Amino acid sequence: NADAQAELGKWGLSFDNELLGLTAGVLTGERIFQGPRSYEYNPWRPEWSREMRGMPLISSPPLNNWLMFHTLR
Repeated sequence: NADAQAELGKWGLSFDNELLGLTAGVLTGERIFQGPRSYEYNPWRPEWSREMRGMPLISSPPLNNWLMFHTLR
């Protein structure tokens, strides 16, 4: 992308001409639980909208009271 290369050039950065080759794998699919049903999906094509069709959505209770914690760092 020429725009991305131009933006990187402003910072004195650039893409390398040689791509990095990696060996990778695909993890096994997780079982998805929704309501009373559960199902698995193909990890090579993670698409589960068909299985979810018609299932009731999980909703959270209203959050009327909030409490926030933070550190000084």
